Amino acid sequence: MPTFAEIYDAHVDYLWRSALRMGLDEAAAEDLVQQVFIVAFRRLDDFEGRASLRTWLFRVLLLLVRQHRRHLQRKSPYAFGESVDPDLLVAPDDEPDVALARTQAGSLVRRFLEQIGEEKATVFVLMEIEKKVGPEVAALLEIPLPTVYSRHRAAREQFEAFVDRIRRHNP
Repeated sequence: MPTFAEIYDAHVDYLWRSALRMGLDEAAAEDLVQQVFIVAFRRLDDFEGRASLRTWLFRVLLLLVRQHRRHLQRKSPYAFGESVDPDLLVAPDDEPDVALARTQAGSLVRRFLEQIGEEKATVFVLMEIEKKVGPEVAALLEIPLPTVYSRHRAAREQFEAFVDRIRRHNP
């Protein structure tokens, strides 16, 4: 088993980008990622290895993000703001036109994800952006595999319709 410092170094960037992709702002992402590692430090002995360590840490992050959103919704239903596009933070050396295209694409994807609901958005992000396979998503979210596939199919259909609407308005 790797040391805690090795686990942190290997997974902190992935978890931070994942938190941003789930719509958190930078400050909330930083806080929740730190909470993930607090939980991991306390519960590492409970890790059974049924999934990869990265998947286990992502599951902790997912639970903390849901808890955070519930807290914000109770506190203020209007508390959700514009999130940072994590791809811009990863590739700062791009040419200006490439960076602009990435910014616009990230903004459109965020708008789409806000429209489809948390359950479908989570499956869409995991399968389309994180490139996880159905059985891994089912285990991660603790839902039946057919539910994963139906949410993914519905989200993809909605995404295609969303893109078609944008293309019609901006030929």
